[in-house]
Formats: sequence, structure tokens, C-alpha cells
Amino acid sequence: MVKSMDELHISKILDLVTKPRRQSQILELLWNPPPHDWCKVNMDGSSFGNPGEFGVGGVIRSCRGQVICAFVNYLGVGTCYFAEVRSAIRGLVLAKQLGFRNILLEIDSSAAAMAMTSRDFPWVMLQEWRRVSFDLSDCKIKITHYFLEVNMVANKFARKVVHDRVSNTWSFCPDFMTSKVVWDTSHSPRYKFL
Repeated sequence: MVKSMDELHISKILDLVTKPRRQSQILELLWNPPPHDWCKVNMDGSSFGNPGEFGVGGVIRSCRGQVICAFVNYLGVGTCYFAEVRSAIRGLVLAKQLGFRNILLEIDSSAAAMAMTSRDFPWVMLQEWRRVSFDLSDCKIKITHYFLEVNMVANKFARKVVHDRVSNTWSFCPDFMTSKVVWDTSHSPRYKFL
């Protein structure tokens, strides 16, 4: 498959047969608020290397899209998958601590979403899940996988904590995140090219 003009030129000189590049599909994606009486937890884990330094970040929002809580946790060294699952668990626990019983969890890792819905965790995370699952037993939880493009707020938090190596929690939207939250709540689209 030819990906650039240089590659096309070289393939013509060498008389190579190339496959045409498949046409991209463009998805228009929107962040949607949770239903009434629910909170939405957008979570992401980030790892600079696999394994590498990692952390988790997330935001909990109301049915009107208002930021109720945002947080970042630097976790040291680990894998991308571990970061994603830890972010999901952390988000659920924090939502419960804030008094929510109806929790919609959105994460951009399909593997982490599958682990959370099937409760099929690697042994290194199983103990942590067992510890928190009892506390979450009275909650109604819906877990969905969504594309990174709709999870930009959580993604920026997760990347920031790995860069800064400082954990923090806010009960409001921090200034450095305001523009992304406003973008989401104004129903402005983001695009994904498949």
C-alpha cells in the first residue's frame, strides 16, 4: 500500500504493483451527558512506554455536563492495560464516594471495558477489584467503550499526570481543561478517521 508521493514514485520506478489505499471512513462523534440521576465518569490511563511511567486521569460530570470532580493519580511504572483498568476502578470508587449510585463509565480501551464488564481481570488486579466490588454492589453501573476522540478530557488529564508526576483532585473544572469541557457540553463534534 502506497502511503506517500515518494513511495508512489519509487514503486513506479521499480515497476511494483501496489494495492490502492482503502478509502477512509469519517465518524462524527459527540460527547453526550448521562441520563437524569446518573453521573458520567470519563476515565483514561496513560503510559509513556509499555511498561513505562503511568498514571490515570478522569472527570465525573452531571447530567448537565457540569464537572463535579476531576482527578489525576501518578502511579509509577506499569503497562498501558494496567493503567486503563486502574483508571476505571478509580473512577467507579470515586463516583461512589461522592454519593452516586447510578454510574455510567466511559473508557477508550476496549480491552479494559471488556475486563470490567466480564469481571475477568489479570491476577495482579483481581485482589484490588475484589476489594472494591463489595463497596460498589449497591450501585447501578453501565460500562461502555468509546473512542478516544470523545474522551479527550480524561485523556488530557492522564497524559498530564504522567508528565507532571503530581497527583491531584479538583471539585471543579481546572482552568487548563475548561476549553475541552466547554467543547463537549456545547455538542461540538470531534472526528475519527477509520
